[in-house]
Amino acid sequence: MMKKITILLVVIAYNSLSFSQSLQGIIKDKNNTPIPYVEVILKENKSKYIKSNITDEKGQYSFKNLKNSTYVLEIYSFGEKIFQEELLINKDIKKEISINKSLELDEVTVVAKKKLIDNKVDRLVFNVKNSMASSGMDLTEALSITPMVMVNDFGVSIVGKSGVSVMVNNKMLNISGSELVNYLKSLRSDNVEKIEVITAPPAKYEAEGNSGIINIILKKNPKLGWSGNVSTALS
Repeated sequence: MMKKITILLVVIAYNSLSFSQSLQGIIKDKNNTPIPYVEVILKENKSKYIKSNITDEKGQYSFKNLKNSTYVLEIYSFGEKIFQEELLINKDIKKEISINKSLELDEVTVVAKKKLIDNKVDRLVFNVKNSMASSGMDLTEALSITPMVMVNDFGVSIVGKSGVSVMVNNKMLNISGSELVNYLKSLRSDNVEKIEVITAPPAKYEAEGNSGIINIILKKNPKLGWSGNVSTALS
């Protein structure tokens, strides 16, 4: 009996170690300036991506709970792949990446390609439709890579906010907690235009205390109106 327990503990420990690696670092341009809000995609064995991340305002990225394997790390800016490297990950790795180009864009380029992240006075906007990584996800996965947003099985939150409300197409949802998470899992990222993280809600929403709002804007189908089935959960 003790031998079986010992073997079981060894197997559990091995599996835990196999999936406990991390990859983190910072991305800079040729001028040694951190690059914020670019997509970082990690693929295993050159297959479909398994994890994605968006650098923060300091150009930092982080992946956790990686298994021992060979990965391809890709970085995208405005839909263009600007970096690719194969990595063997069998331990925690800190990696600073230098992109041999400046990502300052002229006016023509800005008009032609919409930003992945828009920082406005009262909100941050994640333009999901311009994301290379977010297609094929459910909405909780898309929210998990949205800057400032955290998602777990028990609910959704905004970093630095004591509370959060969630809207779809500017209409408030009247559900929260795990019920909200299950509902968001039923929505596909392919049907989402953008996610607005509103840190300073307008007065009409009567946000209590230090609360924020996440507003999910669905893509519009000219024949059917707004796509997605949202009526069952709207107030």
